[in-house]
Amino acid sequence: MEKNVDQPMLVDQPILLKTFHCEEPLETFQSEDELDNLLEEKFFPKEGHLEDWQVLTHLLKVFIGTGILGLPSAVMHGGLILGPAILLLLGFVCMYNIKLLVDTAQNIRESLGINRISYSGISEYLFSVYGKRIGMLARYVTDCFLCTLQLGFCCVYVVFISHNLQAAAHILDVRIWMIIIFPFLLVLSLSVNIQKLAYLTMSGNVIALIGLGLIYQYLFSHVQLPLKLPNSNGVINACVAFGQIIYAFEGIAVVLPTENKLKTRESFRWILQITGCLVMFLYFSFAILGYLTFGDKTMGSISLNLPQTWLYQVLQLLYSLMVYFTYPLQLLVSVEIINSYCSSPKEPLSKLQEYLLRSSLVVTTCILAVFIPQLDHFMSLVGSVSGVAVGLILPPVLHTICYWNQGLSNISLVINIMIVIIGLFVSVVGTVSTVYSIMQRYTNLPHSTKPIGKF
Repeated sequence: MEKNVDQPMLVDQPILLKTFHCEEPLETFQSEDELDNLLEEKFFPKEGHLEDWQVLTHLLKVFIGTGILGLPSAVMHGGLILGPAILLLLGFVCMYNIKLLVDTAQNIRESLGINRISYSGISEYLFSVYGKRIGMLARYVTDCFLCTLQLGFCCVYVVFISHNLQAAAHILDVRIWMIIIFPFLLVLSLSVNIQKLAYLTMSGNVIALIGLGLIYQYLFSHVQLPLKLPNSNGVINACVAFGQIIYAFEGIAVVLPTENKLKTRESFRWILQITGCLVMFLYFSFAILGYLTFGDKTMGSISLNLPQTWLYQVLQLLYSLMVYFTYPLQLLVSVEIINSYCSSPKEPLSKLQEYLLRSSLVVTTCILAVFIPQLDHFMSLVGSVSGVAVGLILPPVLHTICYWNQGLSNISLVINIMIVIIGLFVSVVGTVSTVYSIMQRYTNLPHSTKPIGKF
């Protein structure tokens, strides 16, 4: 097997290679944005079968989810000037980190002579240079962040569905809607059949695109001049915006399995560049237009601000239905990660044990949603806690370790260190500020999505 000259030797390398060659779902599907890959692998298991335009379309598709609907709220929390500035900064950093992760994965694949490697596999391989236990610990930590991120998405989905149902029906409290949809989520999660739900999820992608077009049309026709909008809304609210923006950019893990499907991997770099430019333009324009249209009345999801006509009520119901059928597939990723540590190929979990695991996760996500019914704050909390680790901190750390003995330039080292510092800052202040805001709203305005005041 060929290895790069400067590639550090690992402890017990044959065992590591056995891990990397594993074809279990854990190795390939580890984040919300890899959901489509989970579906496609069931129907298109062949590697290297996609054209460049298909990969470009796929990468764009994974960024158009519930996260983009919350970006106008993020800009509102930051303010007319500070909000877009934060969006641009974190957006460029996240896109740059995608490049770092791709470069790191390509380097390791070439060194080991393998075709694919997962996010947690990269962590284990690189940290194993410091010992096998350190490598396994790095893998556990990465999987832990991925799993909590996934469960966080599920919690956001419960809140999202409840708010949109309430907005469409004009009755009941959002917490009551959470209780109502709980048994439906439980039944669907226990009886999930990927092949049957795949068609519904693919139809959901069409709904998302049509819905985004309808919302864009409304925003363009109702945008207002920013005469009374503040340039900033204070430190606390700006920190809440950090987490919301990171939540929207959680597409970093999808690049690894998507790149694997390209016929010619050499073209992946320019595909990433085009994707980054389009996503940044889409996010920035959507966030600005949404805030200019609704001002300080902007809600956690822009779909909740739409007028109550039959067209937009149907759109809210379709969004709820789309997320409902996506929920069990999101949950399945966490189940696979937890299952990989609780069982083995020789001793898999029994049906009863797996049902209990799924049920407990559904109950947990619904309980958390009931306690934190504010959509914008839940997005911010998920982004600040797990999203920052996966999207901001880990990629530059892994890239630095990988290229440390392979000519890592001083400029790249400084940039990586700065990104890690930004990630740590966003994680700490974002989490603290979001928790503080949740406590303030919980006692005063439990359903409000307006800024809590300047600090």
